[in-house]
Amino acid sequence: MLNKVWSKDPATGNELANEVVDRLVSKSFFGSNNQANYDLITLSTSILSDYLRERSPEDKHIAFSESGMRSLGLKLLSVYIERAPAMNYIPLDQLQPIAKRFSPSSLDLLKKMSPNSRSSGFHPTMQNGEAYSKLMSSNPTADVLISEARKFPAESRRPIYAVAANKFSDANQYDRAVALLNENFEDDALENAISSLNWYHAHHLMNLGDFDAAEAMIMEFNESNRISALTSLANAIYNKDPEKNRARANAVLQRARTFLPQKPETNNEFSQIIQLINAMARIEPTEAFRNFEPLVDQINQLAEASAVINAFQGGGIRQGEYMVTNGYNFGVYVDPSMFRTLAQRDFDRTMILIDGFQRREMRIQILVSLLESGI
Repeated sequence: MLNKVWSKDPATGNELANEVVDRLVSKSFFGSNNQANYDLITLSTSILSDYLRERSPEDKHIAFSESGMRSLGLKLLSVYIERAPAMNYIPLDQLQPIAKRFSPSSLDLLKKMSPNSRSSGFHPTMQNGEAYSKLMSSNPTADVLISEARKFPAESRRPIYAVAANKFSDANQYDRAVALLNENFEDDALENAISSLNWYHAHHLMNLGDFDAAEAMIMEFNESNRISALTSLANAIYNKDPEKNRARANAVLQRARTFLPQKPETNNEFSQIIQLINAMARIEPTEAFRNFEPLVDQINQLAEASAVINAFQGGGIRQGEYMVTNGYNFGVYVDPSMFRTLAQRDFDRTMILIDGFQRREMRIQILVSLLESGI
């Protein structure tokens, strides 16, 4: 359904899709009767699989928030590892890409939990698998997990320790969680485990409303994760009380902006800046305009260069213009929902911004999107 909405109106589709992800992150995968909600589990798995699948440069798709997808991925993996029997076993080929992207330390256990891994001795019908299922289904405390982990083969203990670390996080015992990981992980595995724990704990702090502690935690993240985490924090602060917290949320976004160059040098940097501007458009539109306006010339250059390359390769260009089927990808993705938000705040300045795009088809598609949204 999300793809159908997106195909008709990418701006609305992107907004709706990210709202769905936020709701999936906030909802429990189990009801009050302790029964798994298979609709939510299936939807989460489907969205994550689509987000992570390999795509060609010409493939147009829903623009999900990286921070939202990371939160959903970590939640799905954590709950699955703890309560797989109650959820039914999700195929490994669906879980593996999620784990590789968001929680590499859980890969070994997921492989052993797979019904196809009978030779590993960890199939659910075999001794270790039954013991693991029984352990996790009892909703054990972190201390119980640590004690019971010693009964499992050495190569199967780390994911159990990772779950225990999350339990410590839930109990506001972050230092114990870190100590546990340091005792049982090393090298790259330790780095990945700490990274996953930090994401988990930062979102835990956001949910508690302890935004100062969450920001301090995020500032310890590596550069590849820090921007999306700060953006997520700014949105959480703003959503709690838009009027009262506007200045605080904007300050977080401005801090995030300092970690990026004035002119992005890579596609990743460009995407991160656009992610920030999208958040600014809702929280502090003046800052969104100020940060986007210097990018217009660069977008024009990239759009022209991409048009030449695509025309040479025979894809996405007809008679020198981008085809409508390209969506809003003109060498770089231009999210029309941002312009819709800006137009609601300052229509005239938004029109000037759109007029700055040199390619007529780009201007037309964005304007059509605004008209379709009722602006």
